[in-house]
Amino acid sequence: MKRRIFSFFLACALCMGLMVPSGYALDGEDPGANARGGKTHTLNDGEYLDLELEKAEIQDGDIIEINGTVHVNDRASNSDPWIINKQVTIRGKNGQGNIDIRPGGILLNADVTFENLELSLANNVRNVIMANGHTLVLDNVSKGSTGRPIHVMCGGVTGRTVNSRPGDQSEVLLKNKVSLGNLYAGSIDSSGAGNQFDLPVTITVDSTASGRIEHIYASGALETYVDRNEMLNPHYQVAPPTQDPAKFQVTGPVEIHLYGSVVREVDGRTGGDRNASVVYNGSGDLNESLKLTNIANLTVESGNVTPAAGSSFAGNTPNLSVTPGAILNLKNFGNSLDVGIFHGGTIILGEQQTMRIQGTVSGNTKVGIGGLFQNASTASPLGGHTY
Repeated sequence: MKRRIFSFFLACALCMGLMVPSGYALDGEDPGANARGGKTHTLNDGEYLDLELEKAEIQDGDIIEINGTVHVNDRASNSDPWIINKQVTIRGKNGQGNIDIRPGGILLNADVTFENLELSLANNVRNVIMANGHTLVLDNVSKGSTGRPIHVMCGGVTGRTVNSRPGDQSEVLLKNKVSLGNLYAGSIDSSGAGNQFDLPVTITVDSTASGRIEHIYASGALETYVDRNEMLNPHYQVAPPTQDPAKFQVTGPVEIHLYGSVVREVDGRTGGDRNASVVYNGSGDLNESLKLTNIANLTVESGNVTPAAGSSFAGNTPNLSVTPGAILNLKNFGNSLDVGIFHGGTIILGEQQTMRIQGTVSGNTKVGIGGLFQNASTASPLGGHTY
């Protein structure tokens, strides 16, 4: 019996001796790296990020810290995109860093997070980041010294031969301060021949997000032609990629999650058989600062939302859902509104507006005319008018 007890304690002691305490760093490792599944590597001012990522010791899950301004070369001088093949987080050290990018945009072949960075997309051909069916996180990311906007594609690039390895679905997440141009659910095309992106797309503007995004388009786009004489002109302002849902289609489902007033306009046209759906989750009033056009479905999970004048649904039977406590003002969607499935919540209609529900109805609904103040309509219903 004593021998068994001794053997038990000896085995426990050996196991404990082999264990590494949580947060303890082995030689050459960053504290906490085990929890993240990777090591932290630091690049200093003037070094080259593309060369660093090609090193064998850079593994999936690693963190690349940018200390100062680092560079990415267009080695062949052919404006192909810079391709990131490893799942990494690239972040500014001590909350700030700069990357000068000479190739024609950034193409992801793995999930990538950019954090606390200024990105200078210096090439006029394609100042875009292409998620390419992977997860792209932009956390406190803004344009750099070139002043060129950063556009985001959920798809890839067509019209040129590149080493593209698309993922299973595109997820673009925007957090904290973001300074971007447009977001596109599809791919960018270099040839004008057209393209199609068939993977599911989710675009999320997080509750922490601040700044400004001009447009979210649910289709792909054509890259802008740039005169060769202006190709490397740092002061030349290239136009955004030209969206065209008929030519650059998205055939997978597209869902756009919004919060607050960061986004100015959403165009839900995909060019496929179903347009984009929008989910809004805010904390207060959104008074006509967001324009929603051609969207298939609208869900308001929280907040008081009044989409801007000119807002529209795609087709005649959008599905609407309003969570209890949230308010959706439909006054800017035209006087005659046909709805498919409708779920509960509080809605506001214009004085001359009519809403017809053709599908199922669920939940408890409160209706205000013109607006609501202290649970009362701000306008008087028209006599004899069916709302």
